[in-house]
Amino acid sequence: MIIKRSNGTYLVRPADGHGGRLLGQTFKTKRTADAYEDEMNQQIRKGEYIAPERIPIFVEKAEEWFLTTGNCRPGTAANYRVILDNWLLPKFRTERPDRVDVQTCEKFRAELFGKTGHCNTNAIMAVLGRVLEMARRHKQIRENPTDDLPPVAAKAKEILDGDDESDSGTVDPAKVLNAYEVAFLLSHAAAGFDRAFLTTVALTGMRQGEALSLRWSEVDQVGSKIEVGRTATWARVLSAKAEDGTREKPGPMSARYFPPKTKTSKRTIPIPAALVSILLAWKLQCPPSSADLVYPAPDGTALHRSRTLKGCLRPTLRRAKLRQVNVHSLRHSFASVLIMAGSPVTEVQHLLGHSSAAITLKVYSHHFSKTPTGSIQKLAGAILGTGPAIHKKDTFTVDGNVANAPKSA
Repeated sequence: MIIKRSNGTYLVRPADGHGGRLLGQTFKTKRTADAYEDEMNQQIRKGEYIAPERIPIFVEKAEEWFLTTGNCRPGTAANYRVILDNWLLPKFRTERPDRVDVQTCEKFRAELFGKTGHCNTNAIMAVLGRVLEMARRHKQIRENPTDDLPPVAAKAKEILDGDDESDSGTVDPAKVLNAYEVAFLLSHAAAGFDRAFLTTVALTGMRQGEALSLRWSEVDQVGSKIEVGRTATWARVLSAKAEDGTREKPGPMSARYFPPKTKTSKRTIPIPAALVSILLAWKLQCPPSSADLVYPAPDGTALHRSRTLKGCLRPTLRRAKLRQVNVHSLRHSFASVLIMAGSPVTEVQHLLGHSSAAITLKVYSHHFSKTPTGSIQKLAGAILGTGPAIHKKDTFTVDGNVANAPKSA
């Protein structure tokens, strides 16, 4: 129904299909009023109409979605909480999801690129998309506008003089200790925990969370191997921020253990006799732990990862007068030494627990490309060898003179 008002405008109140009428909308021209009425009638006939009073504001939908992340790892859920509190709620808190269209999303993404990095922008937009997708599933919006966003490539990196590392996804060899430096580091490690922990990480390539969750029952000292089956995390999920920016104080933090992120991270790592000997010595000194931890805190509880950096690695680096690196860089050292020794990429992949050899190749591409393998000589030997392809008249003699070469005029 269209009603012409005395001021020349048109009030449109379409039938809701149940004997009543929708809230009115006012238009300046008869044409726009007719178009709106036709569109609403089509939506009602197709069952696509969504009453505005059924649509919650964004903060309500975002918190409803966040409740579904309870089964995520604490670190993942904590990242979602930060994204909601610091990026999405300040922008869309009181907005209705049906008012967040493709243009709004594209403009918001462009703003993010100017404030934060490419990866962080993608993570923020992914959370926005999940909140809006829940609203779509619940029939509170008809479409998810983030589905129509075109992909955006990472910002091109300018190549500067002396810049040899153009792939930010790879490991820079200059930031990784080489085999000699790792040996020098271990020689300066304090006896006991420091030497045992650093040697374990350096000779197995275990992630820090994997090493800190390792149990004695997973160390086979007779078979010289370690079973990696879980990882430790210390992240905790914070409560939501109030509109004034305040937040409830979180409780005490404690370690939690989870299976590795990928199936291939559950693996068996062979260990050398030298590490077996060090572990046997450390077991005699290791504090009793109800959780059977190999590297517990002095009171037997789970050790926080900051202790291994601030109280173990950094002091050892200072004593050895080596450049500062973190614990994870010892994993990179492990991989790079294997690669330089000629280990196949599939073996390195398995020992690191990567889900595919492609990841190993990408992360350590520089090391693989710079490792001499003698493959060209092997190729020549395989093709030429001493077979019929070799003809004395076409080759040089050992002393450098050309055999059967035509005499010069």
